[in-house]
Amino acid sequence: MRESAEIEIIGYVAADPIMPSPEKYPDFITFQIAITNANRDTIWFKCQVGSEGLAKVVRSYVKKGSSILVKGYPKVNAYIAKDGTAKGSIEVNVNYLNLLGHSKG
Repeated sequence: MRESAEIEIIGYVAADPIMPSPEKYPDFITFQIAITNANRDTIWFKCQVGSEGLAKVVRSYVKKGSSILVKGYPKVNAYIAKDGTAKGSIEVNVNYLNLLGHSKG
């Protein structure tokens, strides 16, 4: 049996997507999604797209404030910040996205 984990996130894109190395990897794009829960805590997810089809959609349509649904494989990173506190980040390798048709702002 194959084991895997998938995460589904509905939130708002925090900033315009970034292509870190467009010459070398034209289909690799990153962007962040923010969600705010009932306690007004904001959770940030760094999303990574690496397929040609999804990259084309992200380049054309995903902008800061876009409402979006993404699905993909999560990766949790833990580290110690400069101030000595424990921190963590969540990355999602996106394999599905859906533009929800409205934007925040």
